[in-house]
Order: sequence, then C-alpha cells, then structure tokens
Amino acid sequence: EIRLSLVGSEMCIRDRDKICGLLLSYNLAWRLQAQPEFVGVHPSNRSKFGVAGAESHSHGSDILRAGFSWRRASEATAIEASPNDAEALEFNTRLAALSGGLIPDLVLMKLLSVGGSHTNVFLRAVKARCVTPVERLKDDTGRLNLEKLSVGSPEFQEAVDKGLKWLVIHRQAHRAWPKLLPCIGGKGRPI
Repeated sequence: EIRLSLVGSEMCIRDRDKICGLLLSYNLAWRLQAQPEFVGVHPSNRSKFGVAGAESHSHGSDILRAGFSWRRASEATAIEASPNDAEALEFNTRLAALSGGLIPDLVLMKLLSVGGSHTNVFLRAVKARCVTPVERLKDDTGRLNLEKLSVGSPEFQEAVDKGLKWLVIHRQAHRAWPKLLPCIGGKGRPI
C-alpha cells in the first residue's frame, strides 16, 4: 500500500496524510515528544542545505507574534536517528558551527527532522539562550530569554522545555521507500 501511494504521485498534502496514516498503522511510525536538543536536522532537509540560524530566529519571531500553536506544530516530522550516524552528526555539527552562535550544538541526536526543522532549531536556541539577530527577541544581553519570550504562552514554554510532538518514522522506512522523505517533509507547510 505504501509503495503504491508513493509511485508516480505529485506528493500533495493528501498523499502525505495517507502515507503517514499507513506508516502509523503498520507500526513504522509513532508519536513522541522529544526535547529540542535531541532533534537534529536530516541531511536531506531543504535539498541538503539544512536550516540557517537567522532564518530559524526569524521564523521563531513569526511564531511568537502569531502565538505558538500545538495544532500548527502538529506536522513536525522526523526520522529516527541511526546509532553512530556520522554523516548526520557531521551535518548538524557543521550547521551549528556555521551559524555564528545562533544554533546550539546537539546534546544527543535521537531524531532527524524533515518537517518542523526551523521551529525545532529555534526552540533549541531559546533553551540554550543563544544570541539573536532579531531585535524584538533580544533580552538586555542580546540573547534569547525563555522567561521573557514565554510570558502568556505556557504552550511555548512547554515546547521549549519538553519539545515538539513529533511523528517519528522508523529509521529504515526511508531506505525502503526513497520517495518517502520528499513526501513527508515540511517544505511548503511551515509550522
């Protein structure tokens, strides 16, 4: 069924929902809340460019302006990280190193995001009290400050503390179905 859903499809939202439903029904995917510092960016994300720190902070500013919403964050999607995945670890280390202090290093890599990456990177940055180029987000020291940013938003506070609620796909699924990642990724559906 999953193979048929992926063959020759233009990968619209309807296809994504159907495929994710099938993966869940066959226990090839599950739901999990994971702390932001345990979720890296999948090396194939955004055509292998990943995410940029300034973009993530700007995206975070937009989220805070509109108000954090668990419903809007419900499409956060990740692949279970393989143990000792040197490529993914190097990719995420490079993203942090090139960010000028806007993206903190991972504490532990359990998941690799394919949808919701900018949101998760922003949550990591808030939790780590990173510097920010976005004026409206700065505290007196030029850093992200959870206490300041979460005023009136216990949902945002929870997202920073406990993480997004991810749809996690088994680490072998995208190897079995190479067209899976473009279908389930968040491109065009930012959260």
